[in-house]
Amino acid sequence: MTALDSRSVFSCLVVAAATILMAGCEREPLDLDCTALQPGDLAVSELSRKQGVPKAWWIELYNPTDGEKDLLGVIINIKTLSGSSDYDLVVRDRSLTVGAGDYIVLGRIYENDDNGERPEHVDYFFEDDFVADLFSDGIVQVLACGEATDDIEVDWVEFRGVPNQGSLAFDGGLELTAEANDEMEDWCVDDTEADVSGTPGEMNLPCE
Repeated sequence: MTALDSRSVFSCLVVAAATILMAGCEREPLDLDCTALQPGDLAVSELSRKQGVPKAWWIELYNPTDGEKDLLGVIINIKTLSGSSDYDLVVRDRSLTVGAGDYIVLGRIYENDDNGERPEHVDYFFEDDFVADLFSDGIVQVLACGEATDDIEVDWVEFRGVPNQGSLAFDGGLELTAEANDEMEDWCVDDTEADVSGTPGEMNLPCE
């Protein structure tokens, strides 16, 4: 993992308060608590751009620990490699958890597509936090609010080559941790033809 740039512990509250001012906000503002997560409690395992029916992009997280994790207030920061575009996506569901050794899929549905139907393989949907498609190259950080001055960086991955069809997945033949997924040589494109691209919510296929 890389060192995390300083972020205010109040960022969760700021994001929630800002939604009050946003026209067309699709969810009620939420006074977010800070989730008690530590570095390595979650690991990014798979990425998919906007595709499928109905169309959605998504990010899969894996819980490598032996305990259930509460995701309320978790921030998924997505940025381009240059840093020219930078977005914080906040989990606002008080009941959202991921069990020990389980996967959870967070994504964005496009309500102007396919009558706004929601794909069953996505567990939680972001609304107005990020309206664009997932970048093909970029950086994703999983952040949880800390007790002092900085958010806790739970995981960090620099990704390259997320395809328009299929997914970019960590090698399912390797042990997945927040340290192991740092190496892009251990990621590969899963372009297996199926109704749902990739393996959302399940162990990834081994890279050949």
